[in-house]
Amino acid sequence: MLLGLNAKMVSQAAGTAVDVVIGTDLAVGEMLILPHQNVTNLVISGVGVALSPTMYRPNLKHGSIEGRVAQAGVITASYTYGATRAVAMLAATSSPRWVRFEGINLADNSYQVVDLYKCKFSPLKDLSLIGDTFAELTLEAKVLLDGNQDPEGELGQFGRMALIEAD
Repeated sequence: MLLGLNAKMVSQAAGTAVDVVIGTDLAVGEMLILPHQNVTNLVISGVGVALSPTMYRPNLKHGSIEGRVAQAGVITASYTYGATRAVAMLAATSSPRWVRFEGINLADNSYQVVDLYKCKFSPLKDLSLIGDTFAELTLEAKVLLDGNQDPEGELGQFGRMALIEAD
C-alpha cells in the first residue's frame, strides 16, 4: 500500500486533547471530525458550555461526531486518544525498484522468472475501500533503462524472462 500511494507510515502516540476547535454552528445530521481516533472521555462544548451527550452521536473509534440538535457558535472537544498508525498519502517520493516475479505454469509445471531491473511506480489510480474483493490493488509502473546492466549483454538493460523446464 505504501508503494502504491507514495506514502510513509506515521506513528501517533496516545495523548490528551483539550478544547480543540472542531467546527462552528453544528447542524442536525452534520459531521464534525476530531483530529484523532480511538477516543475516550469525550466532552463536546459549545460556547464554553458542555453539551449533553444526547445532542450529538459520537463515533469514538473513528473520531467524529454527528449533530442531533443544532448548536450555534464554536464547538470544541476535549478527550483522550489512543496510539494509532497512519498512512501519509503522497508524502514520499517514489524511487525505482527491482521487480521480480517467480511463477509456476500449472498447465505444464514449468517455472518462470521475470526480472524488471528498474521500475518507477505511479500512485494508485483506484483505491477501492468497499467491494466484493479483498485487498485488491492494481499497480502501474514504467520500466526504465538500468545503467548498471551491461548495454552489450545478452539480457539488455530493461529486464529478462527465464523459462525453466519442468523437472
